[in-house]
Amino acid sequence: MDESGPFTLEYLVDDIDGTVSALDGPFVVVGQSMAAPIAELVAARHPTRALGLVLLTPVPLAGTHLPPGFLESFRSLGGNPQAQRAARQQLAAGLADAAGADHGAPERAGRARRGTVQAA
Repeated sequence: MDESGPFTLEYLVDDIDGTVSALDGPFVVVGQSMAAPIAELVAARHPTRALGLVLLTPVPLAGTHLPPGFLESFRSLGGNPQAQRAARQQLAAGLADAAGADHGAPERAGRARRGTVQAA
């Protein structure tokens, strides 16, 4: 794979597909957020070997169909964890308190290793 890009959806699917193709057995594909469409397309390429597909907070393949001004407010939060946390709290008022969970951990998630694929 050419790591200089451009990083299109097809490029990303091909990258993961290369790893999946090297597996000997069946597998489950997991995709979160913007990786959900990639996971869907990888699973579609291997309908007999993909035993499952798990999508967490997926962005639909067809896009969000939200007004451009609405999306711009989210783009402006990039690199500002406090503003991101505040926006999540406004959009999901009471969820974190009700669940007793820490939903404000994108900085920890960003440090996790991405692209891990394991055979089922």
